[in-house]
Amino acid sequence: MDPVLALTVRGGSARWSDLGRDVARGTLLRAVRDGRVERPGRGVFALPGADPGQLAALRVGGVLSCHSAAAARGWALLRPPAAVHLEVAAGSRRTLRGAVLHRSGSALSAGGATDLRGTVVGAVRCLPLVEAVVLLDGLLRDGVLDPDDLDLVAAGLPRRFPHRRAFALVDARAESVLESAVRVACVLAGLRVASQVRLAGVGRTDLLVEGWLVVETDGREHHAATFQEDRRRDARTAQLGGLTLRFTHADVVHRLEETVQLITEVARAGPRGRLRPVPPG
Repeated sequence: MDPVLALTVRGGSARWSDLGRDVARGTLLRAVRDGRVERPGRGVFALPGADPGQLAALRVGGVLSCHSAAAARGWALLRPPAAVHLEVAAGSRRTLRGAVLHRSGSALSAGGATDLRGTVVGAVRCLPLVEAVVLLDGLLRDGVLDPDDLDLVAAGLPRRFPHRRAFALVDARAESVLESAVRVACVLAGLRVASQVRLAGVGRTDLLVEGWLVVETDGREHHAATFQEDRRRDARTAQLGGLTLRFTHADVVHRLEETVQLITEVARAGPRGRLRPVPPG
């Protein structure tokens, strides 16, 4: 088989131990000399531009894990992983600069990443608490897991498992990673927060803080077409005695601590009136 085709069907990279079943070694080495195939590590071959996470996993004989595996699965994360996280066999002595290696006695998936439960547990273990909840909210929102699945995962964790409380902070009503992040950070700051509350005369809001302060998170996909409607809603909220604070993608992803500090200071200054949530249903 042509080396480029063989690597393409394997996702762009593979070890010789795998390629050797379909490709003659001489043919593969000629492809390397021609520049059609690269050799980034001993026994590892790849197409130019191959996924760096997959290459890292091949070089240490492991698989993607934690939030690296979550990112590979397309799950919602507040931020991309700063370094690739890999799971290798417990007895492995291999190291890789710039990668975080987790040594486990469990069997490694042949699919290039830890299985679903292992990925969830690993991500909750490695991510900061707020970002772990963001991920769990997204898994419920996208239908990857249901609440019973989360209960099963949480029940199987050690009692002293780091960030175990993440499971208690999950809210299936969250509609975006930005909303989840602000909600959890505000709760951890001691504020009373409700998600996706419908207010009489205003409509549905991302977050209602302390019963009167509306917080909206406007992501990168927020369109100019909604500008006029947003201002109408904000004016109506003010007319009813409330206040609206709006935050951008950058405010949440890059300045979350400052954003929550601002929300906290405004919330604790007290309301001018009281908004009326519409009962569910």
